[in-house]
Amino acid sequence: MLRVGIIGIGISRQEEMSPLSDVDLAVEAVQKAIKYAEVDPKEIDYVVESAFSSTKISSFLEKSGLKPQNHTFLRNIDGAFGAVYAVTKIMSGESKIALAVGYGKSSEINMRTFSNLYTKANYLEKTGLDWINFTALQAKAFMDRLGIGEEELGIIVIKNRRNGFDNEDAHIREKVILDEILSSQYVVEPIRKLMMPPKTDGAAAIIFARGDIVKTRQRRAWVDGFGTNIGPYYPGYEDIAHINSLRYAARKAYKNSGIKNPKREVDFAEIMECFPHIELMSIEALELIAEKRLVKPIHDGSLLKEGKLPVNASGGALCGNPPGATGLIRMIELVKRLVGDKMDIRKSLRRGVANAWTPFHQYNVVWVIAGE
Repeated sequence: MLRVGIIGIGISRQEEMSPLSDVDLAVEAVQKAIKYAEVDPKEIDYVVESAFSSTKISSFLEKSGLKPQNHTFLRNIDGAFGAVYAVTKIMSGESKIALAVGYGKSSEINMRTFSNLYTKANYLEKTGLDWINFTALQAKAFMDRLGIGEEELGIIVIKNRRNGFDNEDAHIREKVILDEILSSQYVVEPIRKLMMPPKTDGAAAIIFARGDIVKTRQRRAWVDGFGTNIGPYYPGYEDIAHINSLRYAARKAYKNSGIKNPKREVDFAEIMECFPHIELMSIEALELIAEKRLVKPIHDGSLLKEGKLPVNASGGALCGNPPGATGLIRMIELVKRLVGDKMDIRKSLRRGVANAWTPFHQYNVVWVIAGE
């Protein structure tokens, strides 16, 4: 199989209510990625489009000016999953340069109502289950298991908001203090308003290329490995105090990348957290810190940009959560630091890990991306 690298990245403006259409946001991200990669759009022979879109038939290709030999359209899933299509197409030899784009507008989607539709197939729609009250149940189960309270969740929010303040690509660039977080009203206990991700309109794009093409570029990163996993069909069949589907996806990614000890071989992480407890659960599932040792790093600064294991140096999804693009942005934020575009982590970086998931964490993808 051919080696695959990343030569282009682009993130559109992230806003609460963008005046641009979802497709126009996608075009903006793609144009940035093409400019970054310094490629002729005609060289892109495969496009994977992942959209949370109200448009029945996407006009993305027409508006972007791209004319790939092959095009795949995925609805209502993050671009980090679409990237699997792009990378495997290159690995098989069927593509030389492939583009993965993800986009969506929270301003046009009620995510609680939308996520409730996911439960229809599980015969749970009439229960009112959605991603907020599900994650509240999840948070409570996890907090009880670990023996932590809302203060620990607040510390994660403070960290990510601080990181987002320094990230020009972030939607929310405002710091918060613990008292503000813990005094904000409950959405669904124990999730408070300031523990919620923002409603974001935005898009992201990554250009992948065959290894021989990547080697000709000055700014480049490599796909070391990836893994996916689908968990139990019914959310209630899963142990919600753990994200086991993510753990299995991570193990596949580590095996593909030759990682035997992620605690030592992964330098930093970009996690699609959306809620602070998800960041902690994901760190554990990604096997970056052992369960019995997870509480101490919350308090001792290990997860800060200057810490032993920088997590969400970009601010994470708590600082920007455009549907269809959040996971793809996590991958981009890894690349930015590996190629030196964003030097805000005080340690040598060789390899990072990023992840994305669908509502109720039934479907997970993990990416391992390396520098030179």
